[in-house]
Amino acid sequence: MSDAMEINFEAFQNPPAQFRSIPFWSLNDRLEPAEIKKQLQQFAEGGFGGVYLHSRTGLMTEYLGEEWWAAIQAACELCEELGIEAWFYDEEKWPSGFAGGIVPNLSSDYHARSLIRLVKGTELPPNCEWLQEDDSYIYVSCKDALGNAWYNGTCWVDLMNPEMVKSFIDCSYAPYAEKYKAYLGHTAKGIFTDEPQISPRAVSFPHQGMISYSPWLREFFQGQHGYDILEHVQSLFDNTGAYRKVRLDYYRSLSALLENSFSRQIGEYCAEAGLTWTGHFNGENSFGSIILNVGNMMIQYRHMQQPGIDHLGLRIDGGLIAAKSLTSVANQYGMTRRLSELFGISGQNMSFEDRKWIAGWHAVLGINHFCPHLALYSMKGCRKRDYPPTISPQQPYWKDNKLVEDYMARICYVTALGEFAPELLVLHPLESCIMELPGADVVSINAVSTISINERDTQFITLLEQLMGIHRDYDLGDEQILQDIGKIEGDQLQVGQMHYKIVLLPYMSTIRPSTLTLLEAFTQNGGKVLTVGGYPTYVDGEEDTATLDKLKSYAIPIQEDQLETALAQAVAPLIRLFGEEVSSIWTQHRTLEGGSLVYFINLSRAQEIDYAFKLQETVESALLWDPETGHAHHLKADEEGKFHVRLEPAHSFIVTTGEASRGATISGDYHLPGKLDPILTLEGPWKGIRQDPNLLTLDYARYSTDEGETYSELEPVIGIHERFTDTGYNGSLILAYACEVAVLPLQDFLIVEQPEMYECIAVNGRTIPIQDCESYRDASFRKINITDSLEIGANRITLMLHYIAPILDSSQAVLRYGTEIESIYVAGDFGIEAESSEVADQETPRVHWLTNFVMTAERETFKGDLAIEGYPFYAGEFHLSCSFSLPVKKTDKRYFFAFPRADVITLTAELNGQMLGTIASSPWRFEVTEAIQAGENHLQLTLANSLRNMLGPHHHIGGELTKVSPESFTGQTSWTYRGTGEVDWYDCRLTGQASLWRDDYTIVPFGLSKGPIILVEN
Repeated sequence: MSDAMEINFEAFQNPPAQFRSIPFWSLNDRLEPAEIKKQLQQFAEGGFGGVYLHSRTGLMTEYLGEEWWAAIQAACELCEELGIEAWFYDEEKWPSGFAGGIVPNLSSDYHARSLIRLVKGTELPPNCEWLQEDDSYIYVSCKDALGNAWYNGTCWVDLMNPEMVKSFIDCSYAPYAEKYKAYLGHTAKGIFTDEPQISPRAVSFPHQGMISYSPWLREFFQGQHGYDILEHVQSLFDNTGAYRKVRLDYYRSLSALLENSFSRQIGEYCAEAGLTWTGHFNGENSFGSIILNVGNMMIQYRHMQQPGIDHLGLRIDGGLIAAKSLTSVANQYGMTRRLSELFGISGQNMSFEDRKWIAGWHAVLGINHFCPHLALYSMKGCRKRDYPPTISPQQPYWKDNKLVEDYMARICYVTALGEFAPELLVLHPLESCIMELPGADVVSINAVSTISINERDTQFITLLEQLMGIHRDYDLGDEQILQDIGKIEGDQLQVGQMHYKIVLLPYMSTIRPSTLTLLEAFTQNGGKVLTVGGYPTYVDGEEDTATLDKLKSYAIPIQEDQLETALAQAVAPLIRLFGEEVSSIWTQHRTLEGGSLVYFINLSRAQEIDYAFKLQETVESALLWDPETGHAHHLKADEEGKFHVRLEPAHSFIVTTGEASRGATISGDYHLPGKLDPILTLEGPWKGIRQDPNLLTLDYARYSTDEGETYSELEPVIGIHERFTDTGYNGSLILAYACEVAVLPLQDFLIVEQPEMYECIAVNGRTIPIQDCESYRDASFRKINITDSLEIGANRITLMLHYIAPILDSSQAVLRYGTEIESIYVAGDFGIEAESSEVADQETPRVHWLTNFVMTAERETFKGDLAIEGYPFYAGEFHLSCSFSLPVKKTDKRYFFAFPRADVITLTAELNGQMLGTIASSPWRFEVTEAIQAGENHLQLTLANSLRNMLGPHHHIGGELTKVSPESFTGQTSWTYRGTGEVDWYDCRLTGQASLWRDDYTIVPFGLSKGPIILVEN
């Protein structure tokens, strides 16, 4: 745990690099040292504390080749100069283990295996080896086949093979440790492992079930349990024999073998080499996915110097098992820093408030190192669709990014101080799920999550949420970890560095003898044991009535609705909250020498919450620390010792007491805000002027493969590319885009990715020179001047090239990505008129469905939503201004501007020439007491949006998605969306049969959907 026992005020105001976000920097093109240094400088200015140097989809530089190492060297050099951190990444793309294809090519012994059951009499499929048989089935070890495009034409690997893992270390760890030894410990901090897993591999032949397996497992299992697993293999698939015990034994051995081969071996190597091993395993969020991917997740974490999780999507639900499993192991083993790879797949329009909300949820659960997913080196081709958002300088809001980064760095800093103060230990019921696992159904994550396992998932998550909602701090207890390091100290159960006065057994059907031994000694010394959901019915998967009767003699059964009362009777709570909706306030209590620290977050996105809290301890020198402003305020209690506060939606603050408050510069007393009454609403119209070129996205084209003799129907360009990829077309190609012009712009440009790859670019038949093109937002997006080339009416823009289809399973990047044809954009001085189209049946909140775009003159005044007032694809800043009259200004009152619905990423305001600042989250309010005046007033706003309306996805039937994948930009099925699409969606679309694709465009609002309100405090 951290040795720091008080908040350093300077560090809170301006946290050092180690507490700032370290994004996944997607190194996804041909890497140039000059571009690397330029972007690193921008990252530092935007508030990042460094980068994860992440090889990713689109990389054109040879992975681990000479140019790769030159790029990494350039990054380390500038990180050191800038005082930010460089972190390495152990793979090309993910999951970690195949080293971009190097490792599986070393030996077929390194290829992943699965244990598969086939109907007896079935001809042995390719790559399969007979293991065992019974009356009805044969059981085979199936080796993963070469030729997988994701693995660069190779295959997945066997992480339970220690020799394979040693080869992986030699390829993907040792070169970094050796080449950059001079940077280790100060600039170069560590290395990230991404989604390692042992899940069974998909096969093309019919079978009767499959589970994770390795040739190394049989002997390891025999050594652990004293019998041959293959003699009991049917019990892994059917409820026959001693199947409960067999399954427990199997997955314990599987987990332990993975731990010894992969986790311990890499963890020990990194510790010796001076690298911090961080990252996350695959499948952390549910019991079924944990079993499928690693067997037991918590025992793997203990070998990482900075363990982590993955948190995907614009949400906070569904991640509590992962987060608490991680932080519990970290607490018990004394790991101060815990990582989350977060924000991925949330979409380009992810707001600063979204980021604060998700980050705050992590912080209250004890996760304090943020790895934002994703910052793109290049947006070229498929890269722009790589699980957005991109949180990087290409975004229109980038100059204000430091605002939210400062906030997140402050909460990471404070939650790394002192020591977590848990009040109880909740046992992890994973082994109960393993025991009930029907092996024949273990084909996929969905299949492994059977009804009983799903019910246990739901029950367990509900219990953990309930504990957070009643503000009782807790850890999870893994039974293997309890067996290894658990002991009794006085009336407390000690697990590593943590001590617990209460143990809760939730929804457990089996329990280990070693756990029962600990619990019995714990209660004999005065500890309390409670059960929820009944008592276990098995000991190690076997019936043992006498032993379980002894458990019943001291473990107190309670109902879920009795939880708060039962815990209070066992141990008084460290903190109590009073008021309505306080279950939406989550807390974390930490102890510091001579004081304490409590972190609070309001997880509601809809409402501010006024409440009171009271600490069990005697409170002296209470301070409230605001991570939004970096200020600290005196906090005064009422006569009952309660502190009265307000938390805005998604907002956090920190309270310290005693010596923990020492050294702060105080910004006065904290006052609960008064009631704000509206006195005037500014309804517009607004005068407006854009600060960047307007855009018209052209993502449909007709194509010709016969030198322009014939053309196809109008089709999505991404669909044309997918069709040619699937058919392997190579040859001449002309793309003909169209746009309609009602009023000619004064100046306009064509924005084209990689214009150098086209033999000819023409507008209305006139060839356009493409030399010396400036970039637009990204180095690969180039501006080509087409002023005076457009005409009133229909316009035709043609791009001619020689097309080369991608060879997806090629080991060579240049062949793997082929010719990347993309949307183009008209940019310049124009407005856009559009028609509203029919709204889909699916719920599509706060979006516009538009079609039939026409370039026209720009407006001078606006109602508020710029997306439907001429700027549906705009990406940039926009100025709005208006004048208003305030009849009287009362000198004894405070005045505020509130923005009830600002559809922007950031909003900067100036009133009567006085800068008010920039806001980007609730309560979307400025104090204007000093700036506002009686009589005439002038307000100017600068609004910034994101790349969402420029880049999409525009055509998904789900509208504005909260989980976005590359497939979301097409009509294909995606794991991020519940619906089913088609592989050949581009053909289905031609006959109106595409399930997920819409031809019209979904556009999110941009601007002020509701006018600002002037408020006065009473």
